[in-house]
Amino acid sequence: VIKKHSNKSKQTNAWLPFPNLGQDIVQLLNDAVAKRDQQLVNLIILDMYTGMRIEEACSLTIKHIHRDYIFVAESKNTAGIRKIPIHSTLAEPLELMVRESTDGFVISGLNSKNKYGIRSDPIGKRFGRLKSKRGFGPNHVFHSIRETFITMLERKNVMESTTADIVGHSKKTFTYRGYEGGTTMEDKKEAIEKLAYPLENL
Repeated sequence: VIKKHSNKSKQTNAWLPFPNLGQDIVQLLNDAVAKRDQQLVNLIILDMYTGMRIEEACSLTIKHIHRDYIFVAESKNTAGIRKIPIHSTLAEPLELMVRESTDGFVISGLNSKNKYGIRSDPIGKRFGRLKSKRGFGPNHVFHSIRETFITMLERKNVMESTTADIVGHSKKTFTYRGYEGGTTMEDKKEAIEKLAYPLENL
């Protein structure tokens, strides 16, 4: 299902990865843990190992969690409908999210009064307050986790086409256009397992 959402802001090109990459994300995760905001903890963990857009993550249902992969069934474009291998570190917390869901969603219990039915609206604002307390400005938002995810894969020398298939980017070059969605699950799994975060202090 391709969803189109109303978005007042057109700052996509201004969104940046966090400067210290995984270290910054883990610090924000620690802050969410300290606030005992389990929904936000779950959302950050989910995104740091999948690179999903925030509404993709918040719309994800437990029926789309499979043994080895996550099926993103709703996205803003065709390329966004995809399968993401489950990172070995994500497997256990994801299983817990599924087991404890009370409403069929992986990020359970989100309620939005947004007239467009955008589930990510309230939790996105909570993340905004969290990152602001860390001194991050308007160029660093929840989408910055996705940008960081992409940057970390790039620094691990993952092919651009593989990363595009993981995060649901359209392939705009002539070479890639003929291979839309052509990366194997094995290739994506190998790439995603290269992600490592400094979690020892979590």
